[in-house]
Amino acid sequence: MAIHLAEVKTGFAALVSGIDLKQTPDAEDIAALNAAILKFPVLVFPEAKITDQEQAAFASHFGPLQYATGYTQGPSDGRLDRVMTDSSNIGTDDKTFQRGDRRRMNLLGSRRWHTDGSYKKIPAKISFL
Repeated sequence: MAIHLAEVKTGFAALVSGIDLKQTPDAEDIAALNAAILKFPVLVFPEAKITDQEQAAFASHFGPLQYATGYTQGPSDGRLDRVMTDSSNIGTDDKTFQRGDRRRMNLLGSRRWHTDGSYKKIPAKISFL
């Protein structure tokens, strides 16, 4: 089945169907998605039911993955793999951050508009949410 795009917002967002994100995309699928990325800043995969590991594996076909900046001391500092940014309000103890917790306060800043990694010497090509 070929990839199909259904434009949701003119020139901005499209729904993507015809691809299983759990499978390794072939060269034709990658080319089609790269072309779609150039046309639409937002691509939505409404039928994607994938794990974090499957998302990272799929994303790796579009370039090298970057490590999340939240892991400052080592790979075991967070709840998720180092290539996943954890923007939740849950700690490694599976409890929500309390009012005034510095981690919670830091994440509140991400609620505002921002661009992921725009400050890096080599910024990310795309972000997968």
